[in-house]
Amino acid sequence: MPKVEEAAARYAAGQPMNPDPGLPDSVKMVLASFEAPANLPLARELWVESTCDSLRKVQIPTLVLVGGRDVQIDLHADGGPLQESAAGMTNVTFAFPPNANHVFKEDTRSPAEVAASPGNGYNEPDTHLDPESLETILAWLGRVMNLRVSPV
Repeated sequence: MPKVEEAAARYAAGQPMNPDPGLPDSVKMVLASFEAPANLPLARELWVESTCDSLRKVQIPTLVLVGGRDVQIDLHADGGPLQESAAGMTNVTFAFPPNANHVFKEDTRSPAEVAASPGNGYNEPDTHLDPESLETILAWLGRVMNLRVSPV
């Protein structure tokens, strides 16, 4: 991790990551994706953004969803600090659908099965939106907009 943290610190300072050649190829590939020309402007801006600081400034109704099967955003490591940041903010609603992955599709695989799979499975033909996520989103929209919203 120290070598990844060093590359991340360089990137946050506006410099190239220059990951250590001794890092595993998969880690170097992930780090390189942040410097791809198509990703670079947005990725560099988001790299130094604090979601907790930004959330404290939100004044409109906001729904924060963190899927229980998300491997990029952690329910506790990320969701907990966000909830703390929004403490007392009645305009912010949190939901943690247990079977939702990063893109809110239903994923009932075990963590070992996810780790063993070659890709993330987000766009596989048999994937579908997580039912609890859909219900949560529709109910929240209905409350916020004073509408009766039903699934399509």
